[in-house]
Amino acid sequence: LIHTDRQEDNRDEIYYIGDSKYYKINNPIGRTSVAKQFTYARNVIQWNMRLFLDGKDSKDEIKLRDDDLESYNVIPNFFISGSLNKDLDYNDDLSIPGKKAHTIFTDGQFLGRLFDRDTLLISHYDVNFLYVVSLYARNNELAIQDWKEQVHKKFRDQIRIVLEERYKFNCMVAKQGINPDVFLKEHFKDVIGRIFTPYPDLEGHHFYSFAIQKPESLPADEDNRTEKIRQIREGNEKAEKILREGFEIKPCRLGQDLREEMLPAYGPCTAAAGEISNDRCVLACNVAKEYEHYQEVIKGSLREFVFSGTHSYGLSDLKFFAPFTANRLQGYYVIDDVIPSVSKKNGLHELQLRLKLGEYKSFGEWKKTDSGLRHPDIYSLNEIKEIYDTGIMYYPKPHG
Repeated sequence: LIHTDRQEDNRDEIYYIGDSKYYKINNPIGRTSVAKQFTYARNVIQWNMRLFLDGKDSKDEIKLRDDDLESYNVIPNFFISGSLNKDLDYNDDLSIPGKKAHTIFTDGQFLGRLFDRDTLLISHYDVNFLYVVSLYARNNELAIQDWKEQVHKKFRDQIRIVLEERYKFNCMVAKQGINPDVFLKEHFKDVIGRIFTPYPDLEGHHFYSFAIQKPESLPADEDNRTEKIRQIREGNEKAEKILREGFEIKPCRLGQDLREEMLPAYGPCTAAAGEISNDRCVLACNVAKEYEHYQEVIKGSLREFVFSGTHSYGLSDLKFFAPFTANRLQGYYVIDDVIPSVSKKNGLHELQLRLKLGEYKSFGEWKKTDSGLRHPDIYSLNEIKEIYDTGIMYYPKPHG
């Protein structure tokens, strides 16, 4: 629904919730029916979460929740009513009821957050009752299957229209040198519910959908409409200003794929191309899971690292720090400063380096190498990048 139309993984599938059992021709939809339909959607979300929380292998299941962003995919939710054309024909029609009827119902806790768990929308459509009866009366399985596929596409297209009437969608990718996971965690409160990752990664990069609610889309009879419009605009402006600091953002229609178009300005990896060189300036070492700041290492948010036993390394050589953990590598830090000190351990004096770390530069996802880093060493950025690309661990030749 939100993702590109390419069939690349199970992100191209989504649950549809449709209800038709109560709605006869010209029968209005009451408040109780709407409340029930919203409850169905909430139950589906909770049921889907349990698939992934019970520890079972659910990799082939549709997943509504984006764990990193704590956002949720949009669930198409609709009422279906039978209708009769004025000519009483058997044409295959899917239509929206007349303007006098309520055709869109919304519910939620927060304004401007399409991908929030509690933001729900219900649409209302009419289908030609005579066409459906005639289709099943013919008992033609191929025709029935073909009709189902056509109806799915029509529902998807119609619901996309509903969404684009209310939200402006954008494709988003991190700028050069920005770790998107770290950036979004730092600004989590301001962007939660506004972004989702419906696209498969491309060349190691995450691409996001950023939805901006259109304030004028609020119904004319909405309670406190003026105040809500003000809140929506303020939230939109704040979120967009923050996200533009770290991301390239382009308007994107639902179903449109801008990933390849946005890649050229970004390059094949987040490491700055100009930095990749053969100079031995990268301190690489293992970081154990027992390390007190291990989670910061995983998130790319480490700010300081104390390293012992580095007397053989020239202080001027060190420009970058590449942490390995559990035979895995993701990227490297820029070293802002190196502060030497001496500590006493087991009666012996030992040189320590306190590394003040700056920007984290990610090559992509954490990738496993064929063997672990047995001891610290100094590499060039080219060598670190080669280890990441090939997954083959090796030790640099001695200097000189």
